[in-house]
Amino acid sequence: MNTFHTSSITRSVLLLGLVSVVADRSAVAEEIVVDVNTTIDVGSPLIGPDLSVVDGANPPTVLDVQTHSGGDIRVHGTSIVNVRNGSWIGSTDVFDHGTLNLFDGRVYDDLNVYGFGTVNVFDNGVVEEKLKVHGSSTVNVFGGTMEGLFALSSEGTNTSTVNVSGGNIGSGIFTGNSKVTISGGETIGFTARDNSTIEIRGGLFMSSSFSSLVGDSAVVNIFGRDLEFNDGVLTGFLLDGTPISHEFQITDSAQVNLINVPEPASVTLMLLAVSICVLLKRRSWTGRRRSPTGAF
Repeated sequence: MNTFHTSSITRSVLLLGLVSVVADRSAVAEEIVVDVNTTIDVGSPLIGPDLSVVDGANPPTVLDVQTHSGGDIRVHGTSIVNVRNGSWIGSTDVFDHGTLNLFDGRVYDDLNVYGFGTVNVFDNGVVEEKLKVHGSSTVNVFGGTMEGLFALSSEGTNTSTVNVSGGNIGSGIFTGNSKVTISGGETIGFTARDNSTIEIRGGLFMSSSFSSLVGDSAVVNIFGRDLEFNDGVLTGFLLDGTPISHEFQITDSAQVNLINVPEPASVTLMLLAVSICVLLKRRSWTGRRRSPTGAF
């Protein structure tokens, strides 16, 4: 597979003209290497071909996608790719310590993150297929929409980290040593396997017909108020106040732990009661010290 640096493409455009370079795809490299800060906008010669974004002389390389680029993107090293302005990109892989920020745009295929890479999905970000988290990578879902969110770190030293505070993640599959925190957003449920750990503090479980499956040695910790199981169905309120009525199927040595947290008012009353008890105890002790046998 042929590759060219962006500087080579720029020279080609100057010598041959934009139309001749882009029109004849057989003469254009299958993948273009981007190693300098670059913006893809209307008329850019980088629209169409697949791109590999790598560290150049002044890392990190930053690629800003401002229009539909069409091609697949590979992010390497410490490079950063920002997708904005409703842009569309193809299948995307993030490697090493690379970062993809999906601000306002769409990945119209799978999005994979490996190694120690990071993916941040914001309110208007869309992953048409699945967001797959491998290795020791990190995904933060602040908003947006995706068909599914899969944390697939292999067992061993790798621990993929997923934080969901908004958006619609469809369904989730969490395996290996994945660590997942759900504090917001919407989902129909998830499957947890191996040694994965899931912490649920909020969010909306939308489907009453979908069960979450927890197996192997997976652990699910759920924080809220008035949480209880009735015939496998969890009811109550999550910590963010969202009501929940969702079925869990638990197998093997897996655990689902319910942590009922008192409401702030209850905590205040409890602290007040403790303070009164301490004060009364001190007064009682002072009264004994000033008894008639030791009167002044």
